[in-house]
Amino acid sequence: MKPEFLTRGVLIDFDDLGREGVLKRTVAYRDKQGRIHHALPGLRTDGRSGPVGYYLIGQPFRTRHLRCAIVHDWYCAHADLMDKESYSKMRAACDKLFLESLETVGVPWWKRRLMYMAVRGHAKARTIGHTPAHWSKHFTSAEASHATRPELN
Repeated sequence: MKPEFLTRGVLIDFDDLGREGVLKRTVAYRDKQGRIHHALPGLRTDGRSGPVGYYLIGQPFRTRHLRCAIVHDWYCAHADLMDKESYSKMRAACDKLFLESLETVGVPWWKRRLMYMAVRGHAKARTIGHTPAHWSKHFTSAEASHATRPELN
């Protein structure tokens, strides 16, 4: 099955500085196996994490790979709510999904690899001493977090 985004664009309500926002409309992606992945309204996002590679990757909310980052943020936010072992497994899986989705939107291979290495490095560093976060760190409400954790195998 051909991987593709099932939604066009991203609708975000930004904070006053435009550095962070809240997802207002679902973003959906179908992977190579035909599974549908959703990032749902209520997710707090920075468009892409961290200042590393700003000039190579582009502005956080003005890139063709924003939808990829949003779906990745959805899984990362849920991973952050999990115990250390589950966090590590979820991050490995969602980082691979991120890499796949970047290819889907036409990001050049060198840029995909750079971005993938960056998210993997961040995940590995965060695993050391990881403790589960409260839902309010990544979501506007407990309901927005959809209380149940998504599966990504």
